[in-house]
Formats: sequence, C-alpha cells, structure tokens
Amino acid sequence: MKKIIQSPTWDRIVTILKNETLCVNELARRIGLERPHMIEAAKDPATGICPELAARIHYAFPAYSIEWLRTGLGPHPATREEAHPRAEVSLSGRWALLRTEHYWSDGRRPGAWLPGEIFEPGVVVWDFGPDGLLDRYESYLKVATVPYAFDRPRGWLLHEGRPVLVDKLTPVELEFLDWSDMGTGPVVRFVFKKEEFV
Repeated sequence: MKKIIQSPTWDRIVTILKNETLCVNELARRIGLERPHMIEAAKDPATGICPELAARIHYAFPAYSIEWLRTGLGPHPATREEAHPRAEVSLSGRWALLRTEHYWSDGRRPGAWLPGEIFEPGVVVWDFGPDGLLDRYESYLKVATVPYAFDRPRGWLLHEGRPVLVDKLTPVELEFLDWSDMGTGPVVRFVFKKEEFV
C-alpha cells in the first residue's frame, strides 16, 4: 500500500489549483514550465516550494505572496471568491463611443463582423445616470435626454423603446448589440469605453 504523505506545502499548491480552477499540468503551462516536475516536487515536505517556483507562481498570480508560498505565512486568497472577487459593475457613468461594427450574412453562410464607423474619443458620449435617465452628447453638446432601463440578469438595455443586448460590461468597457434595423440592414455592435479611460 502506498504511503500518503501530508505536506503543508502541497496544500498550498492545492489551494492555488482550486482557486484558479487548474490542474497541475495547466498550472505548469501558465507559469512557463514545460513539465510539472517542479510543482510535483512540492509534495515532498523536504523539498517544498523552491524559490524559483514561488517566483513563477507569484508572477502569474500576484495575489499569492512569495512569503506565503514558501512558508505558509503571509497574504494569500484562501478561497476562489477571495482570489476572484465579483466586483459590482455599474452601467452608470459616462461612456465614449469608439466604434461600431456590422454583422452581415447572406443567409446561407455564417456572417462576419465588419468595421463600421470610428469615432474620436469624446465626440459621442452616453451618460447613464443612476436615476434612469440617459444623456447623449455629440461634439460635447447634449442632444437628448431619454429614459433607460437595464435588466442586468438578462443583459437587456431598453432605451427609447428599443431593446439592445449588452454583450460586454466591465468597469471600463461596454458593448451592446442592436438589431432593430435588421430588416433593412445589419446587426450593429456599439463599442464604448468609460470616458476617463479613453
């Protein structure tokens, strides 16, 4: 019968594997190793996590301190939730329209996204207020104020009575798909960036 050795160093590797949802081979690839031998060596309490392995892991995953990797002491995320906190992303704020893309298909073959218009930063800005009002600016002048509603769980944004599907929403980027003109034209993707990051 094979003897199982409990290794506190290996427990730290297991914590990383669980938090990052990786297997040993994937972890090896993410930290630039061809084979997982250096990681597997951490199973031996006498070897532990060598300085090079600690540095590689810390470089790829900065949340895990070298001190914690080497000694078990120091800052580290203990759970997946701590390693990957879910930040509340808000639609509120000023978003600069950067470009549009058009999806064309002839109906027989898969279509493709083609470039549409490109906008200089600040020329077209949508300001989503927390009060449910959207102020639209063109060339730094307010051109409209319209109500909007955002159904976050489903990803629907309703403005001027037109539903669009929010395809991407991060603290910095917003993309939505508008197919209201699909009978006469393409589906259009609008690509915005938070104004302070443009």
